[in-house]
Amino acid sequence: MSIKVSNPTRKFVLFKLADNAGGKCWPSYEHIADMYEIDRHTAMPHTKKLKEDGLISVTYHKGKKGNSSNIY
Repeated sequence: MSIKVSNPTRKFVLFKLADNAGGKCWPSYEHIADMYEIDRHTAMPHTKKLKEDGLISVTYHKGKKGNSSNIY
């Protein structure tokens, strides 16, 4: 709660990732957006900024069926 991220929506995204985490999590942008009633395209840049600020790490993962996800 004490981490400053300079934007309330960005903080919600960080909380959502932390809420899903057990070391790693992979919620979709759509899932993050639905939880906080924001647009998917709003969740994306906030996630990118959290990565740039060193608060999260993001690994791209391609599944066996051709689907992909980000692992946080």
